[in-house]
Formats: sequence, structure tokens, C-alpha cells
Amino acid sequence: MSFPQQLARKTVTLQQAYDAETQRLLQVWVTEIKEKFIQKCQAAADQRQFSCRMDVNRPDHLSSRDVREDLLQQHLQGILAELGFRHGAVSPFFWKQVPCRRGYAWVRCTRLTANWDADAPSAAPKLSDSELFLAHFRATLEGYRLEEESRFRKVMSVAHR
Repeated sequence: MSFPQQLARKTVTLQQAYDAETQRLLQVWVTEIKEKFIQKCQAAADQRQFSCRMDVNRPDHLSSRDVREDLLQQHLQGILAELGFRHGAVSPFFWKQVPCRRGYAWVRCTRLTANWDADAPSAAPKLSDSELFLAHFRATLEGYRLEEESRFRKVMSVAHR
């Protein structure tokens, strides 16, 4: 085997290991988010609410591995589907100002939203294409609203300095 072939084989092997580790990290993150969302929904139900929402920060350790936002959104949508939410949505990513030790910081995040009915069926039926489209459309509009709101807050925070 020639030296370039050895280098190519080594590169492919290392890339495969890197991809496998990225996938493992993604699955760990998804599991953590799912557990947090379940707890948040249970707390909302304890408060006699029929909905729950949770902002999820874009994970730095996955961003540094070039995991795209749309892939993260797909996995989050998968959580909602796995939990059986008929009325659930994942917003597009948006900028959000959060408190930190030095004042405030801007973070990129998305919002998971789920609603449930008082008379929810025991087995959640599959969503029709139009229901999926509507849920995605609502999430997209919510994302745009949040994006505009965060831009406004950013402008106002700069203006008040």
C-alpha cells in the first residue's frame, strides 16, 4: 500500500470515529433534553396547566462539531413525537438574552412547546400532513416573533448604555 493510500485509510478511519462520537454526544444531549422536558411537563400538569414550553440552548459541544440547527430541531421534534404530543412544536432557533456573571449574554436557542387536552386519547393518533404543516408553521411564526423580540431587546440594551 502506498503512503497516500495509508494516509487516506487513516483519515477515513479517524473521520468515522469522529462521526460516531458526534452521534453519541447528540444522543446523550437528546436524552438529557427529553428528561428535562418530561419533568417540566409534569410540573406544568401539577400546576393544572395544559401546556408546557421550554427553551433549549444550542449546545456548544455539538456546534463545535458542526451539527446543524435543523438536525437538532429534527431530534427535538422526534422527542415530541415519541412522547405522543399531538399539539407540539419546535421553533426555529433564535437569539435570546440571558443573565450571566458579567450582566447578560446572547445565546442561540429554540423553544419546545407541547399542549395536551383534558380528554386526551390513550394512544395519540398520527398527525395528518396538514396538522404537521400547521404545527411547523406555528413554530416558525413563533420563532420569527422571538427573533424580532430578541433583536428589539438587543437594540434597546445598546441604546440604554
